[in-house]
Amino acid sequence: MPAFHARAILALFALLFSLSAAAQSLSELKARLRDARPDGYPSRSIELLVAYPAGGGMDANARILAKYFEKYTELPMVVVNRAGAAGIIGESYMATQAKPDGYTAGLMASNFWSNSILRGEGKWSYRDTDPLAFVNSDPPTWVVSTEGRFKGVPLKDIIAEARARPASVRVAASGSTATAFILEQIEAATGAKFVPVLYQGDRQAITDLMGGHIDVSYGYFATYRALMESGKVAPVGVASPERMPLLPATPSFNEVVGSHDIVWDAFRFVVVPKGLDPARKRWLEAAFNTALSDPDIAAEFAALGATVDRRLASAAQVAEEVERRATRERNYYLKTGRLK
Repeated sequence: MPAFHARAILALFALLFSLSAAAQSLSELKARLRDARPDGYPSRSIELLVAYPAGGGMDANARILAKYFEKYTELPMVVVNRAGAAGIIGESYMATQAKPDGYTAGLMASNFWSNSILRGEGKWSYRDTDPLAFVNSDPPTWVVSTEGRFKGVPLKDIIAEARARPASVRVAASGSTATAFILEQIEAATGAKFVPVLYQGDRQAITDLMGGHIDVSYGYFATYRALMESGKVAPVGVASPERMPLLPATPSFNEVVGSHDIVWDAFRFVVVPKGLDPARKRWLEAAFNTALSDPDIAAEFAALGATVDRRLASAAQVAEEVERRATRERNYYLKTGRLK
């Protein structure tokens, strides 16, 4: 093994070990990343692809991540928006056209596997990429108005009402999305029957909740945070595997209905094209995880309503979690006839 590569590998292992230690200074982490760089790489800016338009939630997350990547690597990272077809344009590009040279990474979310399963038509798959780092998650929640019909009412009693009086509880949903699937799963698990009221997004749904036009709205934390902090709405359930750190008093849907598969959070992660040189892949993994271990990035993501969980601290762990979630979702589509 060439002496340079041996030194780089040793530096990389030292860096990964250092991320578990709390007292590494910024200058030390920068130096370790510099020492771990493969010979001649990177020699130019790295692109971070986003499959959604500039100004949206995924774009905001990508720009925060790129800022902290640059902070530790002292190298430029450019966010590139390849939007269209509800994410499919950018996702399929990442899976089939992005070069495995270490200069293109992608910030993907749960729709990456959803779109490839339901709409990939066998031409591309989320499995055509390698997960590299977990970024954050942002689950949809149900919220009620503190001046409405279910003021102070817990989720179990809302469900009980929809079971005792079928089609009497109006709940916001968006067609053929996680918010509609949550409604279906709760009905199947409990025997309740809700009235779905369809919306394009959570902002209008929450506006109608405040106006008394619906009884329960779905929403992402960043959308209703100000209303919650002013006491106008209250979350009653969350579609994450466990309670959100930002909402410790709010139960998961699974807790309330005794299920395990009502998990539909926006799970965001970094991928690279398959076939990337292993040394470059290891360095990118270390660089992203160094950036994601910064306490300040967690605070910035929290301001967007997203949660960072550093338990998924290696590419192998992220890949396993992605496959676990994709398999669960595929099984749901098969069960409900959406996939043959």
